[in-house]
Amino acid sequence: MSSTKSKLRLVGAFAALATLALAVGCRGFFPATTYSALTIQPTPQVPLGSTQGLQLWGTISGSTGTRQISSGASWTITTGTTGAATITNTGVATGKAPGSITVNATYQGLTTSATGVVYIADITSICVSGTNTSATCSASTETISASGGGGTVPLYAIAGYTNANNQSEIQDITTSATWTVSGPDTTTVTCTTTTSPAQCQVLSGGTTGNYIITVSYPQTAITAMNTIKVN
Repeated sequence: MSSTKSKLRLVGAFAALATLALAVGCRGFFPATTYSALTIQPTPQVPLGSTQGLQLWGTISGSTGTRQISSGASWTITTGTTGAATITNTGVATGKAPGSITVNATYQGLTTSATGVVYIADITSICVSGTNTSATCSASTETISASGGGGTVPLYAIAGYTNANNQSEIQDITTSATWTVSGPDTTTVTCTTTTSPAQCQVLSGGTTGNYIITVSYPQTAITAMNTIKVN
């Protein structure tokens, strides 16, 4: 009986070794997936003081198929003019200061980036004006003569919001808001928003009329407007 048990143990050991050898050998026949391009999903919109989970997806080499890369990637964040955030090695970003950010991810020697913002939650109002002292204001009209060489209108976007202690505060969101211009000829008026205040430039000799500056903000339906009149 003892001899039979010994033989069974030897058979089991040889079987385990054979299985291990087969597994090692199969890795040679089925190499790790390689990718030709990377993308970050969704668009980074990180709440201030909270988190957003981001995903890295790779386009499989030699095909149009994609696959989520759940581990092994390197994540970093480049701060913008005012925005700041941190990110873990699994792609979870935490908002530190409102403003623009760029999220970068690297895998298998490939790198991709996605621009986004750290935004303020619980926005209650937005004001667009030439001052940065209030989140509430009446829509105003700035008048500039296109025939007089044009000019620049400095504008701030200021948000009112409720903080974690249920207190009302204001915050300059000029660089993290979305600015759009509508009017007779949108090449006549353009707004540069990389710094605060935004610089809305009126082109010399441009088309006359009223140009509406509209400011919107992530995760809220509240918008604000101001008018530049070109005469």
